[in-house]
Amino acid sequence: MDPLIRLTSILKPDPAEVLEVFGGEVYTGIQLKNGEIGLCATLGNKGYYNIESLVNPDFSNPLHRILLIAYFNARFNSLAHPDAQTDIFEHLDFRDKKIVMIGFFKPVVAKFDRDGIPLHIFDIKEDNPRLTAMSELENILPFAEVAIITSTTLVNQTFERVTGLLDKNCLAYLLGPSSILHPVLFEYPQIKAIYGMQIQAGDSRVIEIVKNNGGTPDFSKFTTKVCISA
Repeated sequence: MDPLIRLTSILKPDPAEVLEVFGGEVYTGIQLKNGEIGLCATLGNKGYYNIESLVNPDFSNPLHRILLIAYFNARFNSLAHPDAQTDIFEHLDFRDKKIVMIGFFKPVVAKFDRDGIPLHIFDIKEDNPRLTAMSELENILPFAEVAIITSTTLVNQTFERVTGLLDKNCLAYLLGPSSILHPVLFEYPQIKAIYGMQIQAGDSRVIEIVKNNGGTPDFSKFTTKVCISA
């Protein structure tokens, strides 16, 4: 099942909890009336966000999905009890493994390249010689021992395809500010940990950066990188 459908089935979103929907070119965010903040990458999707769509979302509409993810991040991320507060590369040992990355996390890739750790990278939005052609995804992903998956696969509805290609013994990790820190994602058995971020309630610095079209490098210093494990 689509994780967003699953989440809305166990927790009905309540628009009355929402203080503000804010956003820019890169991220959309929600601040709840209790001050909690959640973000989701837009992936270039533009349009009007109707807060009432939280009640009866069209799961084929990326704007509805973005709004739901931002809402769930505001609801759940601050409540998560992290197993670690660190960068994924510092937390895990990736040596001597067949690694695939879904989503071009350039700062993380730089660390792999620095340490001479090979990995295949796929990204449908990027055009970069460092990437492996998307046409090779079905030939390479099933043989991965480790998969690092951007949580924006929940925005563009590629999450189920990607997880469906993984070997049952693959160790998969969700990564990025759009990550929902909720154990429902562990119903997909290969997902072993979620690497997301916690934002201090009411932090206007993050809100202003997002409104001014800032991205992860701009607001990350005001957040805490966290990990929850299955």
